[in-house]
Amino acid sequence: MTPGAWAGVAAAIVGLMLVVVLAFKVLAKGHKRMSFKGRHCIVTGGSSGIGKEVAMQLAREGAHVTIVARNVPRLEAALRDVAACAADTAAQRFAWLSLELGTCPFGDVQAAFDAAQAERGPCAALFNVAGMAAPMAFDAAPVDSMEALLRTNLLAAMHATRAALPGMKARREGRVLFTASVAGLMGLYGYTTYAATKFGLRGFAEALSMEVHAYGIAVSVAFPPDTVTPGYEAENAVKDPVCARISADGAVFDAPSVAHGMVRGAARGAFRVTTGADAWLTGIAAAAFSPAATAGDAIVTVLLSGVLRLAALVYLHRWYSFAASALKAQDRARDKGKASSTGDKLS
Repeated sequence: MTPGAWAGVAAAIVGLMLVVVLAFKVLAKGHKRMSFKGRHCIVTGGSSGIGKEVAMQLAREGAHVTIVARNVPRLEAALRDVAACAADTAAQRFAWLSLELGTCPFGDVQAAFDAAQAERGPCAALFNVAGMAAPMAFDAAPVDSMEALLRTNLLAAMHATRAALPGMKARREGRVLFTASVAGLMGLYGYTTYAATKFGLRGFAEALSMEVHAYGIAVSVAFPPDTVTPGYEAENAVKDPVCARISADGAVFDAPSVAHGMVRGAARGAFRVTTGADAWLTGIAAAAFSPAATAGDAIVTVLLSGVLRLAALVYLHRWYSFAASALKAQDRARDKGKASSTGDKLS
């Protein structure tokens, strides 16, 4: 290309960036960064794993923290660890709530949240971290496990948000974070029902963001990659071999790093919160109609979405090939076993 042609390309890129920035300024307004110091934050799934680490990070930042889960002994133990992280032990207040968020009547959730806010102040930020996974092929999964995933991963977050939202709207400020997964950005073998719940959270969050943005409430969705937690270890114990092979393409992170990023993302009002390069790039590739929290985010998604789509197609071909090869091998092994069994009977 001639120097003039290169100059034209550069001018076009700069022009596109300016258009994106101007469009962002016209169509959206970002949120001011929120400090959690002295504010009441509620964390679901706060008795272990990422949820507990989120609660501990909030305690370090000076927040009053209420953790929500089902198991009382675990809640009591977790709260001791959370309180030990307090920035100001004399000023901060900590408590737990034992609730089956996805199954108990909504009135019980509302009453518990109202009582918590009466004791520790209005809820400034809700971190929906409760969740579970049961990676297996769809037709191999027990129906009751599918229903449990829907209740725990999706309905529980909707109930908690419904309970906390009226106060945030009345005060015209707040933060609501949902914990999805990289499986909420793309469907993966073995995560059929799980992906449905996480895509559901993402869609719910996108719609909710449009409803509450004018009230000064920022909605965030975290898309954590594989993270070392008790739940992740239990998941690996039952993970389908094909699912395990595909998952091996991604990096594994520690829970404190993921939790720190989630708290930081919610504070700045980012819609898409990711950990690691893989999840960040996947989030850009899947951005589509997701809101952009900053002009920089808008520019990056516009400029990189095309090439990332190409990369996604390469990975999809790789993963579909893994699945096809593994399933053929399973079929051959099953047929061989049947033939051997028939031969034994004939002899």
